Amino acid sequence: MMARLVVATLAKGSGMGRFSVELANAIEQAGAEVLFIAPEQEHRLAVSQVERTIWPTRRGGLLQKIILASVSLDLARRIVRPCGGDAPMLMIAIAPTLPISLVPIIVAKLTRAKIALSLHDFYPHSYRFPKRFAGLERALYRWAYRRFDAIMTNNEQQTGRLIAEAGVPAPRIATLYHGVFTVPDIQPAAADDETNLLIFGSLRPNKQVLESIKAVVALRARGVKVRLHIAGAPRREDAAYWQSCLAVLPADDAAFHVEARFIDEAELPSILSGVHAFLCPYSAFDSQSGVSMMAVSNGVPMIATLAARPPSLRETDESWVQVAPEGDVAAISTAIEAFIAMPFAQRLAAAEAARGRLQDEAGWPRLARLYLEAMQARGFWKK
Repeated sequence: MMARLVVATLAKGSGMGRFSVELANAIEQAGAEVLFIAPEQEHRLAVSQVERTIWPTRRGGLLQKIILASVSLDLARRIVRPCGGDAPMLMIAIAPTLPISLVPIIVAKLTRAKIALSLHDFYPHSYRFPKRFAGLERALYRWAYRRFDAIMTNNEQQTGRLIAEAGVPAPRIATLYHGVFTVPDIQPAAADDETNLLIFGSLRPNKQVLESIKAVVALRARGVKVRLHIAGAPRREDAAYWQSCLAVLPADDAAFHVEARFIDEAELPSILSGVHAFLCPYSAFDSQSGVSMMAVSNGVPMIATLAARPPSLRETDESWVQVAPEGDVAAISTAIEAFIAMPFAQRLAAAEAARGRLQDEAGWPRLARLYLEAMQARGFWKK
């Protein structure tokens, strides 16, 4: 009998939404019957059944906040019937609207169904509770992790934190991967252009955006031919940080191109075309970066810290230049100059080799099989 699985998420669009859709499609293709419960997605679903949760149609204001808070309740309502019918659930990330986003987890447990979590961030990049209640917010996440019968992490660091900090029993955890993010129709960078670097995705402090801007400004002041493209949106809670970034950007300098907004999927071929390297000097980051996975998935080199390294990149790999762990202005500048000094053909050949390894290690068909095997091994379906 075909295994039935409820895949539930409140992710909508961007990297997390794409991950959810790609994994659900691959799990169905691997032999399971998938019910996908989520908001409307940008990407095409190819699963047995889809249920759409409510979602605000307007941005900002009290009404949007109320609807966003209600989305978790709507998700909880929709999982009762299938989970109550003995279908296990795979939740992709815990929505950051605590404590109400815990309701679907509690409801699923009350149905006595087995539940799994695809973990992306151990704690959110930006806390939602007031600062004095940050400890409570972290405690709620740890409490939630202990409710799951299986947790799939992106790396060993997350696995270690689940065991040491959250008290999750090691047998419940499977250390897997993130999955590839291929974008069609990317035009490669030319060898004779100025070096074009890209900062992509959410613009927040642990991505060292401010330090990266300062590094490129300093390099250009020394005559180094380098350009910086910033494409992505700062979160509301990081508005002050983004203002500090804007303050150090040179006025009317064509070498700095800034698109501080949500980037639609259809724009990715244009955004990624002509990029010599993604700049990812992340710090205090234990997730698997979707941005770095996109870089390697498409054969684009990286200038990055170890924190952003995808599993297919070895520490000695030539397809990336490592930024020193502190990720400060000096470390970023040194890494950029080391990248520029590397022969162009060598960069491309190494990046293409890394892309091939990533497809083998974290391609969606293999990842789906690993997810199903991990859940089967933990008793999610009766034999």
